[in-house]
Amino acid sequence: MLRPLLWLPWLPWLVTGFDETQLLQRVASASSAARGCSSPLVKYAMPKAPKELRNLRWVHFPKAGWSFVTTLWQFACGQRDVLDLSQTTFNHSEWPKLPYKDEVELFWPDRIIMHRYPRGRYCNDEVFGHQNVQTLHSPVSLKEMDQRKWQVIAMFRKPSQRLLSAFYYNGMFAPGIGPRLAELHEKCDRPACFARFPGIAGCYARMLTNSTCAEQDEDSFDSGKARLPEALQVLHAMSFVGLSEKWDLSICLFHRMFGGKVNIGQLQDLHKGPAHEESYNESLLEGFEDEVDEAIYRAAVEKFQGLLREYVGDDADRELLEALETACGEILNPPSETCSCAKVGRECGFDPGIGLDCGECPRARLRVLGLDPDETALECSAEGRCIIEEEEEGLFQW
Repeated sequence: MLRPLLWLPWLPWLVTGFDETQLLQRVASASSAARGCSSPLVKYAMPKAPKELRNLRWVHFPKAGWSFVTTLWQFACGQRDVLDLSQTTFNHSEWPKLPYKDEVELFWPDRIIMHRYPRGRYCNDEVFGHQNVQTLHSPVSLKEMDQRKWQVIAMFRKPSQRLLSAFYYNGMFAPGIGPRLAELHEKCDRPACFARFPGIAGCYARMLTNSTCAEQDEDSFDSGKARLPEALQVLHAMSFVGLSEKWDLSICLFHRMFGGKVNIGQLQDLHKGPAHEESYNESLLEGFEDEVDEAIYRAAVEKFQGLLREYVGDDADRELLEALETACGEILNPPSETCSCAKVGRECGFDPGIGLDCGECPRARLRVLGLDPDETALECSAEGRCIIEEEEEGLFQW
């Protein structure tokens, strides 16, 4: 049986102001209606006690699995109540246009989760340590890992698939390329050109050595070759490596290693691009291979398989491996309305009918109306509606 995380399960409820009646109500609800939304993998014996995961640092490679943010938040913040981690989009097209950086802060999937379930109230802070939670494309380095005592985790995607996904997403996604993005748009209208454009190849190598995914300086560009040795050192020092192509298995392995319950929202794609496919046609790259990132990916696959052997058993034990791969599906198969605040029309608060915590009213959205989030009264009604002086229908919907 999985060992619980290292906090007293009742203490956070008491600290955040729930009285005894509310506490008992939550326990009863969570153990009935919503128990299928978030469950431990107790059916499968652990080969060893779960590892501690503290001072966690996620390396988020572009187009390699943004949805992994739900696993971070579930592990650190969702072990008490059952959270709705599957509703992470908001149609804000009807509202006044905001600057791009404000749209990122208010409406991107990771921010929606973090505003609904703020770290200070919901999370075991030991998991993140004293650092800010990084969900964008921030790099790491061997020196930082050592100095800050980070436990680094990442999801890796086959480089050719990552490149194709980046080409099709948001006008060719190349964070770090800077002013040369205009040149990229002018010269390239097909995936093969994008992949060969100076500054694109070697994303993994750069981000594992304290640089951006794409490279701005064309003169020094070497596709990441000089960075490969250190990048491999960082990868080998990571606490967890998952594979986007083995998503459910990676999520189950994560919880098998570190404990904690799995939430149904962890098994969904939060951030599909406009041309999203399970697997892109790699012939569109016209023979191009990102050699450095392919070497890193092969090492990631090898490390992933090693973690499976260590925490699941010998790779030859296909029965156990297949059992783990299907465990999430077996446990997390409730009707969609059971795990959805949107389905019951609740914008906030705990719903005793479905045993689901719908979080806090995302105060930052008041900026859409030109209101100061720090000066405007905003509360969650008993019916689960976010109330302001002049309620705006839909502003706080999921």
